[in-house]
This record gives sequence, structure tokens and C-alpha cells, in this order.
Amino acid sequence: MSKLHVVEGPLRGKVFEVNGPASIGREETCAVRLDGRHISRVHARIEKRGSDLVIVDSGSRNGIFVNGHPVKETALRPDDQIEIGEHVLVFDPTGDPKERPRVATTILEGLADPFAPGGEPDPRLPQLLGVAAAVTAADDPKEIARMLLEACMTASSAERGIVMVLDAEGHLRPAARKAAAGDEEFYLSNVLHHEVAKQRRAVIATDAARRPGAGKRVGVLCVPLTARKNFVGLLYVESRLPEGQERPAFRTADLRFAAALGAFAGARIGQIRKHGARAMVGEKPLAAVMAAFEKECLVEALRLREGDLDNAARVLGIGRADLEGKIKQHGLAQAPPPKPPPPLDWKSVQT
Repeated sequence: MSKLHVVEGPLRGKVFEVNGPASIGREETCAVRLDGRHISRVHARIEKRGSDLVIVDSGSRNGIFVNGHPVKETALRPDDQIEIGEHVLVFDPTGDPKERPRVATTILEGLADPFAPGGEPDPRLPQLLGVAAAVTAADDPKEIARMLLEACMTASSAERGIVMVLDAEGHLRPAARKAAAGDEEFYLSNVLHHEVAKQRRAVIATDAARRPGAGKRVGVLCVPLTARKNFVGLLYVESRLPEGQERPAFRTADLRFAAALGAFAGARIGQIRKHGARAMVGEKPLAAVMAAFEKECLVEALRLREGDLDNAARVLGIGRADLEGKIKQHGLAQAPPPKPPPPLDWKSVQT
């Protein structure tokens, strides 16, 4: 059963299954029903011709586009991007896995803000601070990409990865890559591209390998690099999924770690392109940015550990004396110690 994944538009996230002739439009009888001002009642249809599925414009007013080009009819290929009105759909053929080993990209987890409260602090926080400081002090986008990729692959179970950065013409170009010899080609599906580049979300997903052993499923971690609201590139790492394993080894902590570093890397790359290699991020000196980030980490650790300095120090990976010094340095009021447990009611104890 082939599928059409809606990646943009009012129905984003919906999946339509098609296996042979099917109509597309706003008519209630359409197998792929899309609403919108630019959608005709029967906008297009899918026909089966031999082993191919062909999309045909049904004389619609606004036409159809496949991979950005207007078409009257065309055979659909894996991962083709179909634009109909305000909807963008990605074609995913399925069938005999020996003939068509492609499987759909499945987003398992997404993260819009790596600094949003929630969850346990990552024990790699000292490493995060160190890499972030190095990234925001670097003056070469390729060096930034290399440090980002190295840190994220070391901190996770990734087997290979790539960082891509937009060039002056708006095309993604490799800036850093880590893969075994003969396995350097990477493939980013349109589903992943829309989630990361268009929606600005860091994701954990599964996909199919497009390399030696094609069709084998892989776990993917992919995060955007952004400068303010502008997309400037992405980090993509992956590892193969063992037979029978549904969930990649990547965890939420890996996603937050990579997304946080991606935020620093994207901001610095954007700054270099706009103002040159000055040690500034936005309008603030680098030292001020790092001090503010460190202060936020201290506050969050103290809040989660209810003011227990020993526990907060362990979360941050530093000694208690160092924590007390940083609290004083940042002018933080020491959080009150946790309330003692209520006294036992000895009358309730039976002897």
C-alpha cells in the first residue's frame, strides 16, 4: 500500500493510503480529500500503469506541481514532493521490499525549543557549556560545523553524520562529514527536510538507508541550525536499527543536547555572515551570552533539586564549593533547603 504524507498545509501529519486508482480533491468521494480555496472538486487522480503510479491533472484551475515543476501527468517516484493548493504531500511507494525497499520516514519525537523547562538536566551540561563556548568563539563556519558534528556524535550512539549549511544561493552544502570510506553519501528525505527546515523542529525519526544495504532501517537525529528565525543549516546523524528494533537508541537527552548546540552554532554562523568574525552574538559580547546561559543552568538545577546544593552540584557535574562560588558570582539568592519531613505520629504505630 503506497502512501501520501502531508508535510505542509492544514492537514499536516495526515497520511493517505493509495493502492491503485484514486482521486484527489475536495469532493467528499475523493480518496485523498483536501480542503482549500485553491483545490478543485476533483483536482487530480492517481492511475496505475504497469508497476507505476501516475498522477494526472484533472483539468484543475491551479494545476499540480511535482518537485517544484508544473505537470499535467507524471509517474511518481520515491519521495516525490507534490504541491496541490496549499498542501504539500510526499509520495512513499511500498510493495515487495525486495523490489522497493523504501519505507516511510517516521517522526518519533520532535522538539521546538531545546531550552524549554522540563525533564532531568542532562549530565553532559559541562560538555555542552564547553562546546558552546568554543562554537561561539570560532570564526569559520566549517570549523563550527566540525565541532558541532564531533560533539554530537561523541555524545550519542550515531555511526555517521553530516552538517550542511546554506550557501549564498540558498542551497544546502556539506560543511562537515563523518562516515566510513565508501559510505559518505547522505540522503535527507522530504519529510525530514520539511520538519527541520520548514517547521524548525529537532527530531528523532526512523528512515530507510539509501546506501550499501539500502532498505535497512536507520535511526535518525536531525536538528536545525537557525540564526534568529532564519534557517541556516542542519545537523543529521544516524545509526542502523538492529533487526526487530523499532526505536532508535537516540533519547530525548540526545535531542536536547544536539538542538542546544545547534542553536549556538546557527547563531554564530548567522553572526559571522552578517557582521564578520567578531566575537559577538547578537548585540551582546560572547562572555555575556555565556554568563547568562550558565546562570540559567544554575537556576534550573537548584529549582529541580529544591535548593539541595549537594544534589544540584552533582547534576551540574561540579563540586559543592564551586557551586557556592558560582551562586555568589551570579548574585543568586540561595534557594531554601527542602522542608524536613513531618514528624511521625507515634499514636498510629501499632506494637
